[in-house]
Amino acid sequence: WESSFGAAEQKYDTSHQMCPECRALNPRGTKVCPHCGARMGPQRARGGTGTPGRVMGIIPTPTSATSMLAAAIVLMFVVEWFMTQRAGGAGQSMGFFGMGGLNNVVMARLGALYGPYVIVFGQWWRLVTAIFLHAGILHIGLNLWVLFDIAPEVEGLFGMSKFIVFFLATGVFGYIVSLWWMPMVLSIG
Repeated sequence: WESSFGAAEQKYDTSHQMCPECRALNPRGTKVCPHCGARMGPQRARGGTGTPGRVMGIIPTPTSATSMLAAAIVLMFVVEWFMTQRAGGAGQSMGFFGMGGLNNVVMARLGALYGPYVIVFGQWWRLVTAIFLHAGILHIGLNLWVLFDIAPEVEGLFGMSKFIVFFLATGVFGYIVSLWWMPMVLSIG
């Protein structure tokens, strides 16, 4: 709340960035780490040459972990919506919070977390797939807002690969807690 409507002052230090090789803190903007000689800068600027391409000549290729995760989340939402339409509409859905009423059966088929599937049938992969599923427009909108608000800063500090590990590890941990807390409830997002 404060970050949206409060004072515009930062409460954390962003004047340094971590070296991707030796993890030393260096002033932001340093091109080569003085400790180990590794190239620094944003992850997307370290290895590539040229401009990012386009998928089918239209959609820009994601150049950061944040944009790749957002693209995967939006793609899965489109698949959810399309499959719900093919199944004959919303049917049994997650209600108002979903604001789009995607079908629970469709979400379960795509990998939503549901205790019996995980515990009885051993479908542990649902701990990861459920991260990318959302119940509706409001749900995906709020989650993407938080992703775009926080993720670039975390990705800038730790790099692309560590950020993806953080993202997946925190999602899996959240679903383990969800599975323990309410195992008979469909859980996504």
